[in-house]
Amino acid sequence: MAKTGLFRTAEGSAQVDYDGIDIPIPRSKYEEEGYTPDFDKLPLEADYCAAQEEARKREAQKPAHPDSGGVRPMHGLNRHGLDEPPAAFMKIVLVAAGPLFIALGLLWFGQAAGLLSGPHNAVLIDVGTSVAALGIGLGWFASR
Repeated sequence: MAKTGLFRTAEGSAQVDYDGIDIPIPRSKYEEEGYTPDFDKLPLEADYCAAQEEARKREAQKPAHPDSGGVRPMHGLNRHGLDEPPAAFMKIVLVAAGPLFIALGLLWFGQAAGLLSGPHNAVLIDVGTSVAALGIGLGWFASR
């Protein structure tokens, strides 16, 4: 874990990045724990906030990619000002949804086939098979 200071406050404490979470700590602990940069080299809170706002404005003014037809991507910036790929979120959704679809499809198939208690309906065999196949497809797509 990188021990990084973000800014210092007028009260003599420092705001630090503690494993992805910004927390305030007193100067003594900052120096004792070996955070970088040195406490005296940290920007003041107002300067840090102004620089962050300026970075957001510059990012908003960036021209869109020529192939995008002038449309900027909908995903935003993470807390470090870097592009956050929307594919990572979609992969999490697919990894979670795939097994749920498989389980639901097998449940419906089992009920329709008489293996589990529930309605015995021939349509549920088709629906259950289709939903389970959809879940397998989602899982396969997520693993790519």
